[in-house]
Amino acid sequence: MSTRKKIYFLVGAVLLLALTILLSYFYSEDEFNQPVPADLMDPDNGQEEDNQTDGEDTDGNMNVTEDDGESDTPMDSGELTADDSELESAFEEASSATDLLNSGGGSPGEQTYYVHFRFANEYMHNLDTSRMDEEERREDAQFKAQELVLWTELAEENYDWTYSEEAFERFIEQENVWDEESRPHRYAAFMLDHEEGDHALRYSETRFLQRFILNELRPELEREIPRNEDEDDEDYEYRLYRSFIQEVMEELD
Repeated sequence: MSTRKKIYFLVGAVLLLALTILLSYFYSEDEFNQPVPADLMDPDNGQEEDNQTDGEDTDGNMNVTEDDGESDTPMDSGELTADDSELESAFEEASSATDLLNSGGGSPGEQTYYVHFRFANEYMHNLDTSRMDEEERREDAQFKAQELVLWTELAEENYDWTYSEEAFERFIEQENVWDEESRPHRYAAFMLDHEEGDHALRYSETRFLQRFILNELRPELEREIPRNEDEDDEDYEYRLYRSFIQEVMEELD
C-alpha cells in the first residue's frame, strides 16, 4: 500500500474513532437519551409521510429526511452551500458518470462499494471541485471499497460476527446517524431512497458501516481487553476501537 494511502487510512481511522467516542459520550447524557424520529419528508411539499415504522416507509424505503435547504454544513473539502438545483444537477451528473442507477444497488461487496464511493467522490467534486483529478478519485474509491470489505472480513473471521442488514438499518434508525450528516450527503441518500433497488442501503453502508461494526464488536473487544483501573470511559473506548483498527491496518500493509 502506498504511503499516501496509508496516511489517508490513518487520518480516516482516527477521525472515525474520535467521532464514535464523541457520539457515545453525547448519547450517555440524559438530554440525548431519547431517539428522535427522522420522518421522511416529501421534497416537493415538505409534508411528512405517514405510516413510518422501524425506519422504513410503506414501500420498504429507508428513513432518510431531506432538510429545508438552509443548512451550510462544512463539507469534506471545505465550507459548501448549495441550493436544490445545484444538488440535483450534481447528483444527476455523478450518477450518470458512474452508471450508478443502472446497477440496482447490488449486494454488499467490493465492486458495489466501489461504485457508491466513486459516485460520492464525483458528486462532491461536482459541488466543490476537489484537488483530486479523475484518476485519483477512482483510486480513492477503490481503496475505500477494499478497506470497507476488509473491515467486514476481519470482523467475521476474528470475532465470529455476521453482517445483518436488518440490524444495520436498526442502528441507522436508533442512532439517527443521517441527522449528523452534511446536507449534500443527506440529499443524495434521500434521492437514492426513492430509486428502485438497494441504492440507499448500500450508500448508507459506505457512510456508516464501520461505525456499526465497531458498535457490534464492542462486547467482544471488552472481553479481550480488560479495562485499566485508572482508565476513564473515553480512554478505554479509544483503546478498544484502536485495537481493531490496528488489525485492519496490518492487513492493508
